[in-house]
Amino acid sequence: QREYRSQFDRRRLDQPHRHEARLLIAHMDTTDCDWKRPSFLGLGVARAGTRWLAQCLTEHPEIIVSAEEASFFVRRRLLSTWQNGFAWYGSLFHDPSKPNDKVRGEISPPYLGDAESADLIRAYVPDAKLICILRNQSEALYSAYQLFLHFNPDLSRTTLSYYTYLLYSPKLFDEYFYLEHIQRFH
Repeated sequence: QREYRSQFDRRRLDQPHRHEARLLIAHMDTTDCDWKRPSFLGLGVARAGTRWLAQCLTEHPEIIVSAEEASFFVRRRLLSTWQNGFAWYGSLFHDPSKPNDKVRGEISPPYLGDAESADLIRAYVPDAKLICILRNQSEALYSAYQLFLHFNPDLSRTTLSYYTYLLYSPKLFDEYFYLEHIQRFH
């Protein structure tokens, strides 16, 4: 684990993504579109109860929660919706059944682990409150292992032990070392 952590620390030193995010922020203009800004953003880790929290908040008559994990402020992932633009993003917070909405937001766990999200959120929704949902790290890692086995039924616990899964999935450690990710949002 020490060797892995030292590789992680070396990767953090140059951080080219922060420069790219600043360039992007400097060139994006939101004045030409009227978009509803979220009052809050939920971020966290997978399998920590983010969907449950979104469902609970949706039950309140004055809160609009995006029906989907928009992952709008994530540009480098397959599920990113950044390219859809601010007008599309703002449309996620429209609900005709709640005409007197006072609070609107979305919950997208990928924001916590993404290197650029903090800068993009700070630039475009600086007044948004952040809700960070975490889970005990060892429980979260084991839950990820169980989910992996669920989606890969050919593998069983006898052919792929938890130890082997962790050994060959070092990227998981990046996701579940929360402190580094949370510090970007401070």
